[in-house]
Amino acid sequence: MYHRLLKNNLSRTRPFCLFGAKGVGKTTLIRDFADQFSNWIQLDLETAADRALIILDEIGSCPDAIRWASENGESKSPFIAATSSILTKELANLTLPGNSTWQAHFLFPLSFEEFLPVMNDPAAMEAFREVPVPYYAYEKLLNYFHLYALIGGMPEITREYADNHHLSGLKKTYERIEERLIDCLQHVTAGLKSLHLAVQVFQNAYPYAATRISFNRFGNLEKGSREISHAFKAIERIMFLQKNLPTTSATLPLEPDHSKFPRLQLLDTGMVNYFSGIQKSLFHSHDMNAIFEGQIARQVVGQEILAA
Repeated sequence: MYHRLLKNNLSRTRPFCLFGAKGVGKTTLIRDFADQFSNWIQLDLETAADRALIILDEIGSCPDAIRWASENGESKSPFIAATSSILTKELANLTLPGNSTWQAHFLFPLSFEEFLPVMNDPAAMEAFREVPVPYYAYEKLLNYFHLYALIGGMPEITREYADNHHLSGLKKTYERIEERLIDCLQHVTAGLKSLHLAVQVFQNAYPYAATRISFNRFGNLEKGSREISHAFKAIERIMFLQKNLPTTSATLPLEPDHSKFPRLQLLDTGMVNYFSGIQKSLFHSHDMNAIFEGQIARQVVGQEILAA
């Protein structure tokens, strides 16, 4: 995962903020980055006593830290690095293309190429890197990809499965990840009513992964398009999903068609399978196209594209 960001020119000369949903591995990755320095301090901004600022973990929880970092971002000493599980309006402004102070990098769950080493099978990893894939390794790699599509790419989940090789043992971890994501919604919603609706939309989104949706009465909720749209915007700010509009453009740049319904891309296929209650069905099937008319195949392909 760290090497993926290095390819994207992760810099030691400009401050950056690493965005990603709870549980995708931001803190672990930024500690790996910090090992390039002879001395570093990590400050968790969810803990009030740590708001003295060098590495700013969960900077979105502290608006004062965002302002301080944006004002001091051009300073070469100390070097400022941050993570955030939420994309507040203030942080969104720092990610705009014209901003010369901050770099913004977005972290997603593991790609299949990053998933394979966790399974501790060097032979499979070596075969995967061959082009074309050797015939003798095709079935083994297909089984690993099926496992990847089944449990997803959240680092906690993949590590736990690699240690125990039991699907049933992942239940508490999936639920812990979801609980942390939902906790983030309180930072991006205005009031209990908005928070309650955002949580309902969040928990109803799983079966709609990789499908076109309408906001009006989404998930059979008795709410109109405007309220549901606001709830989706809040969920997008915790980076749990994206709404992708289709395009009818035949040439670049591809312009989104705002008259069409968007397609939902959720954070992680494993979470989709678990919370939709279809992990067992997928486990007993080796044809992802046969599960819900290819819905899971579309979700996992979208996840791979984002990770790349």
